[in-house]
Amino acid sequence: MPAAVPKDLRARRVALKIPHSVMAIGLGLSSSDILAIEEEQALGDGHESERAEFYAYWLDRLARLTREQRDEQIAFARAGKRFR
Repeated sequence: MPAAVPKDLRARRVALKIPHSVMAIGLGLSSSDILAIEEEQALGDGHESERAEFYAYWLDRLARLTREQRDEQIAFARAGKRFR
């Protein structure tokens, strides 16, 4: 991961301006799951769970999209659909 990209999942999500509730819908998880993943990852126990890796994958993917494409993905999630 490049040094300019924060490793903290919550910081990365906030930098992309994606509310945790929208991220949860886009990933097909509950809001409490998203917050738990962020908290677990922030504690840095050295063990990346499969859910945290899935979350990080989608943050990386969303970060690489153009603003229009990212806005489209966020609109899908706000409509109750998962990210594509």
